[in-house]
Amino acid sequence: MIFEEKTSLSDENRGTTGKKLRKIRVRKKLQAQELAKQCNTTKTAISNYEMEIRQISNDKIKAFAAALGVSVHALYDYHLRDELDMLFSLFEMEEYGAVVPFSDNENGNTGVLTHHPILKAAIQEWTDFNMQYQNGEISDDDYQNWKDSFPSGSENLPSQSNSSSADEGDTTSHPDSKTDGLRRKNLLLFQSLESRFLSITHAQEVSLEMQERICSYVNCSIEFLNDRSCVKYTPNGPHLSDVSDDGNVLFDILDIMDKHTDTESYRTIQIQLSRIVLYHLAQKGFLTKVLRAKELPQQKTDYLFEGVKPRFNTYAFGYFYSELAVIRKLTGLSYQEMFMGSGKEQH
Repeated sequence: MIFEEKTSLSDENRGTTGKKLRKIRVRKKLQAQELAKQCNTTKTAISNYEMEIRQISNDKIKAFAAALGVSVHALYDYHLRDELDMLFSLFEMEEYGAVVPFSDNENGNTGVLTHHPILKAAIQEWTDFNMQYQNGEISDDDYQNWKDSFPSGSENLPSQSNSSSADEGDTTSHPDSKTDGLRRKNLLLFQSLESRFLSITHAQEVSLEMQERICSYVNCSIEFLNDRSCVKYTPNGPHLSDVSDDGNVLFDILDIMDKHTDTESYRTIQIQLSRIVLYHLAQKGFLTKVLRAKELPQQKTDYLFEGVKPRFNTYAFGYFYSELAVIRKLTGLSYQEMFMGSGKEQH
């Protein structure tokens, strides 16, 4: 099947962090004012987050998750807006060796198959709870609460053998009683997976102190650095004389550009730094060469230069270090010249 165009998910089903926050808060029957009090913020801020007027920082996501009793993963926005986004996420999982496609021609079924031990155990637990949900043995809220608090969700629900509809001591007729041992055995494994996943996909936040140093180095405001809707960069004024000598800031910047991360604030800083690079390339007459370079993703370049939404979210990032190296080769400019407009390479 050829996708002529992307079929978007409905607005209510799009998994943005703001929408997830509201959905979980309402299900937990927690007032915005109460959540704000627990997380040291205001009711207005909660409203702005949920309506996506303001972006939620990684620290706030962790605070909201703790207050709501869910996993931080339940609140993250994984940028899946349509079928193609979902498909390409599976492609990426295949590259990691986590899944493979399969086809059951006899029954006319297709899908994905995993031999990954952690994923297999997780999917088995999901299957067990889905069976209980489909059979009416747990409520819709119980099922959703389990998913939101995974991998420890199974520890938060009462055992079927203790429910009022079951005879005490009966351990043969309930799906969950057969898998309790598996759940407990794999709980630490799931938690290990969570910490490893966080270390890969959610890089450490760029501290305010580092942001200030970067802003001084590249000559932009904190507001510009944290607002990807600001497509066009304008220098604040002349550089401070001592800033250009701080090679450590350049190394920090290149380290930021070297990470492929889904952390929203980190990703935004990558994008805005890339737009500063494009500004200096234009000032030096190299912009056309870079915009037409076959070695650089055209959708990413269009997104950075014009703000055009790319067809695939994988291109809604800043230039990575490998792409900066391509620009350096094409133009002969140093990295310092890319981010400052002048200066010699720092070693």
